[in-house]
Amino acid sequence: MKRRGLRFSHKAYENLAWNFARLCYVVSLSRYKKESAMLRRVLILLPFLLMLCLSGFADELIRLKDGTEYRGQIIIESPARIVLKTSKGKVTIEKALIKERRKALSTAEEFQARASKIREGDAEAWRGLARWSKAQGLSEEALDCYKKILEQRPDDAEAKKAVAAAKAEEAKAEEAESADETARRQLKETLEDTQVHFDFARANIPTIINALASATGVAFKVDKSAMKDLKKRRVSLRYKSDHTAYRCLMDVTKHAKLDFFITKQGVVVGTRSSINRLRKKLGIKKKKIRILSASEALKVMDTSKHTLRCTKKKFSSVLTYFRRATPLKYFFDGPKEDLEKLVTFDVYQRPLRSILDKVFEPLGLDFMLQGNVVYIASKEKIAAIRPKDLKKDAKKAPKKEND
Repeated sequence: MKRRGLRFSHKAYENLAWNFARLCYVVSLSRYKKESAMLRRVLILLPFLLMLCLSGFADELIRLKDGTEYRGQIIIESPARIVLKTSKGKVTIEKALIKERRKALSTAEEFQARASKIREGDAEAWRGLARWSKAQGLSEEALDCYKKILEQRPDDAEAKKAVAAAKAEEAKAEEAESADETARRQLKETLEDTQVHFDFARANIPTIINALASATGVAFKVDKSAMKDLKKRRVSLRYKSDHTAYRCLMDVTKHAKLDFFITKQGVVVGTRSSINRLRKKLGIKKKKIRILSASEALKVMDTSKHTLRCTKKKFSSVLTYFRRATPLKYFFDGPKEDLEKLVTFDVYQRPLRSILDKVFEPLGLDFMLQGNVVYIASKEKIAAIRPKDLKKDAKKAPKKEND
């Protein structure tokens, strides 16, 4: 859109687009169906209009005849001059002084473009590119350039110094990361080894977190985003526990729809988004969920021990606990009425298989492990599909003949 030889700033295009959007909103309030139908067609074209208006405002690179480079957005362009908006302010450039003008590339793209123009064996060109990369913050690319120089000139002092400094910095970072990982692992072991006994009639989440800190001696911190969220939702919890501190922490954060992360200083409790940002800031990737094999699931059934106390709880609530507390999946194949039945049991440090037998027996249910899935159904259905060599009711041994 040109007028009298000038190219106007993108503000004019933005104002046009937003005024067009306001017009569409006003038309949408109309009581007439014809205008509403027309509005639908117009709204379909609106995103494309916005993209078209804003697509022409990418940075441009302008190189003058004396070697000076400018990078920024063109605000006004006339036949004789250009007004460029850079990071340091507005610059007016005469077109007669321009040697090259093109769309500015990203720093990584610019590096690739410059590297592709270097001739083989030109160590000084690699040196210049290394210094440019270092100034642009491309440390890895600069290191690659110095390595190229050492391939041609093994005794180059600048390249040897840069490569040695990079190796020392990398070793220091690995050592610090190893120390942080050791501290985090020790804190997690402390939480897993500490047994806590809580009985809160009604308490808010920070109160339970402070109790965990007192019982374990580990520093806990509830960040601002979590405190704001808890205050907004008024979260409180009736909590009775006889588990490890780590299990209590998992239960409390899941109930409050929060998350936690163990750092070398202590445990940070926050919203899921804030904890994800913290992980990203520390450079720690999320662990991928690994599906257990059949042998690993069988080992969990026989070796994983739990302490549970349940008084007149719905069977559905008990299943929810097992889904959260164990790495197995549970599938219930039965009537919905069974999920509403009340269950009462009290077990202490017993294997998961023994606990499931104790829970399902009064309800007339049975279970069967299929891969990493615990299949739950009536005794008759389980008996019908269970393989003959795995049936619980073993055949009676033949009677011994009397001498």
